[in-house]
Amino acid sequence: MSRRFQFSLRALLVTVLAIALALGFKTGAKHRQTAAIARLRAKGAEITAEGPKTSRGGVVDELKSALGMDSGPVKVMLLEDATVFADEDVLLIGDVHDATDVWVSSDHITAKSLRAFSRLPNLQRLSLITASISDEELGELRRCKGLREMQLYLRCVGDAGLGHVLAMPQLERLCLYPVTASNDRLLKLAGLSRLKELVLNGEDCDPALETRLRKMLPQCLVVAQGTGLYLIGEKDE
Repeated sequence: MSRRFQFSLRALLVTVLAIALALGFKTGAKHRQTAAIARLRAKGAEITAEGPKTSRGGVVDELKSALGMDSGPVKVMLLEDATVFADEDVLLIGDVHDATDVWVSSDHITAKSLRAFSRLPNLQRLSLITASISDEELGELRRCKGLREMQLYLRCVGDAGLGHVLAMPQLERLCLYPVTASNDRLLKLAGLSRLKELVLNGEDCDPALETRLRKMLPQCLVVAQGTGLYLIGEKDE
């Protein structure tokens, strides 16, 4: 009886310690997120957040709140217009750990920025408008395992960049501009079996490419245009 009590007490102490460590980690992450949001907004970023899930109160709900389990999704939009963002401004997005949507237009996006984005645990939708990222650096995005929608408007999206995109089988919506990859390489996009919408823009897009991809991805809305610029959700079947 005494041994059983000692074991239970030891287990209780371990459990309390684990909860304390989790609370400390979550609290630190929330403080970093709050500070990052304040600095981003001061720089002109638009950040919107849905409210937390409704709570009925009580000890359990308070604990869930402290652990960050009731946080609503956060959408971050950083558009370089009149304001010029520095590298460290873009990197701040990596501390907004509740972010589900990130839209960044800046020539200060680097491989380090993409690495920071890839650590966002809730990231589902990503749009990048930049001329500062190379095909090779796109490989950092392969770590975004929860990413479902991606729009890339870069200097170019060639064979090497497309290779990294092909390594993201979880994608459901994809938009690339401008596409310079070969047709043979682009046809491999049919291997992304979860795609519901695929938009390819660029002067090098072969008119026959859209027809071939539609046959290979019958469940997917495919738009491949040599002229004009279409975004996800802008063209009906």
